[in-house]
Order: sequence, then C-alpha cells, then structure tokens
Amino acid sequence: MSGTRYRLLFVDDEQRILEGIARMLRPQRAELEVFTATSGSEALQLLAGEAIDVVISDMRMPLMDGAQLLGEIRQRHPGMVRIILSGQSDRDTIVRATGVAHQFLSKPCDADELRGTIERCRRLDRLLPDAGLRARLAGLEGLPSLPGTLERLAAGIDAGGKSEWIGAEVEADPGLASKVIQVSATSFFGTPRSFLTPAEAARRLGSEVVRAMISAARLPGPGPEDFNWSSWARHSCRVAALARSFAAALDPALIGQAATAGLLHACGRAGIASIQAVDGTVLAPWTEPHLVALGPTSPTHADYGAYLLALWGLPWSIVEAVARHHAPGAWRGPGDRLLAVLHAATGLALAPSGATLDADFLEAAGLIDRLPAWQAQAAGSAA
Repeated sequence: MSGTRYRLLFVDDEQRILEGIARMLRPQRAELEVFTATSGSEALQLLAGEAIDVVISDMRMPLMDGAQLLGEIRQRHPGMVRIILSGQSDRDTIVRATGVAHQFLSKPCDADELRGTIERCRRLDRLLPDAGLRARLAGLEGLPSLPGTLERLAAGIDAGGKSEWIGAEVEADPGLASKVIQVSATSFFGTPRSFLTPAEAARRLGSEVVRAMISAARLPGPGPEDFNWSSWARHSCRVAALARSFAAALDPALIGQAATAGLLHACGRAGIASIQAVDGTVLAPWTEPHLVALGPTSPTHADYGAYLLALWGLPWSIVEAVARHHAPGAWRGPGDRLLAVLHAATGLALAPSGATLDADFLEAAGLIDRLPAWQAQAAGSAA
C-alpha cells in the first residue's frame, strides 16, 4: 500500500461507468484514492508515474483489451493486484483472462461485492508485509500441476469423461485445484461469490471451459524438477482426507471448507518452489516446518500460502486457517473450529501421536476431547 490511502485504478472505455464507480466509492474517500483511465494506453501511462495498489479493468475495450492490459501490467508491475471486470462469461473471455487476472468481477458490479473485494485486497499487506515478496508471488500465473495431470485430464474430457471423474482428478492435484477454484470464484457465472470445493468448482466451469484452458496453456504445467511434487501432493491429499473426516464428525457444514483448506494448506511451499525456478532462491527441504526466509520478515510457508489464497479470492475463513495452521495459539475468533480441524489434520498427518499439536489451543476451542479419536483416525489411515 502506498501512502495513507489505498490506491485503485479503474479502466473502462465508457466514461459513465467510471463516473458511477467513483460515486459508489466516494463515501470511502478518506481511505481510498480512485484513479481512472479510459484506455489501456492511458492506464499504462498513468501507472508509469503513480504507485497503484489494485487495477480493475474492463475486459472489452478497443485497441488494447483488459487481458492485454493486465498482461502488460503483470510484466511491468508484478506486485499489483489485477482484477478483470466483465459483462461477458463466454469461454474465450474466461480463458484469456485466466492467465493474467488474480480475481474476476461481473459487470455491472454489485456495490457490496466491489467493496468486499477491495477490503480483502487491503488485507493482503497484513498477511505478507514485505512488498518484494508479495510482488514475486503475485507474478505467478498459478501453482504447478502434477506431471501428466493435464494430459490425462484432456484425454479423459475428449473421451467423454463424466463431471465426477473430472472433479476427482482436480481434487487429487492441489495446484490444479487452486487454479480451478480461483477461476470459478467469480460472479462471471451469475451467482454471488461463494465457497466451492475443487470438484464443485470444476463442475461450475464445465468440461468445455476446462478443456479450452488446457489447450490455451492457461492451466500451469509441471513445476521445477528439484521439488518433490508427488510427495507434496500426497501429503496435501492426506491432510485433506483427515480434515474431511474430522469435520464430518464435528460439523458437516465444515466438511467442504475443511477438506479444501487441507488440500491447499501447503500451497505456499509450491509458490516458493515456483519462485525458485524463476530467480534461483534457495529453499530448505520442503518437510521442514519453516522454509528459509526470502526476505527480512522471515515468513513461513503458511504466510506465503495464505497470501496466495487471499490474492485469488478464496474465502477469508480458509485464508485465516491456512495462515495459522502451524501456530494457532494467537488466534481467537469465529474460525476456531475450522482452524482447529486443519491444525489437527496437518499435525497428525506428520505425527499421529499429536506431539506437535497445540493442546492449549484445542482446549480453548473446546475440542481437546476430540483429540483421542482424531489420533486413532490418523494412525489408522497411516497403517
């Protein structure tokens, strides 16, 4: 964030749209500074001289459309949050925007949704204070998928694979799951932003859109070979299975979020590994609880992961759980049970004895009596 106010740039070739957005946000002018541009070239010229936190661009504009503009911004200003605003939900729009936008909004945009999106973006600095680290992570197109996944998925779709099979393939690959959730968590589809499991997200997109994304290389392929992607995915899927099981006995309403938080809890490790492939950053072994610091704030993989999930518009309950799953003791709030389930699932997946768990936190959350059953489940699934 630059200065004392959060700085937003809205880009649209229709001046009346820009005026309407400015009026919509005027009550927040003490905390938000709004800039506007009526073309991609005007936006790039403005960005050359102004420090902007978030750019929200219309998709359909003459000469340079929103996808082209955000692609340029990704190269020149990688730390900037990039959001597409579009009234089109066709396959081409979705596919083209996927590689350059962090989030997606429908046009016309609901005032509450716009304000909520801006507020979530403002929280990003708190998750990862170091601007340099944010820029390196924000520059990623997504997390790598496992070797062979995209080829198998494309062949299965071409052969008429059912939505259940597609969903299962997505849920077995954390990198692919994160991208599918990111793209589907959008009002492009005519419904309010809401939580979806990876399988639900894949069904929402539909096999035609998923296949087009693969063909256009909008779903990231395999990552660098010096990271153990198979081990990372197996651990993530094991945590997801334990979290789903723990939540089912505790509160069925938590099952979807718990399983998804489990699947994505270690996405920060994949983000760091992807950064390493780009700039040669040295990593500690992925099984270590804390990776070597990439900056002066000494963040952990949980911080990186929470930042990425928030950047991609996932529910804040999941973001908070991922951010604190290794050290939940400082957190007290309405997300205690989801955090407790994820904390237990990650700890017991690594050590079924529960030696690494924060018993004081579990007791404060009113869940310490669940620990013996959770230990038994973890031990049984590891056998």
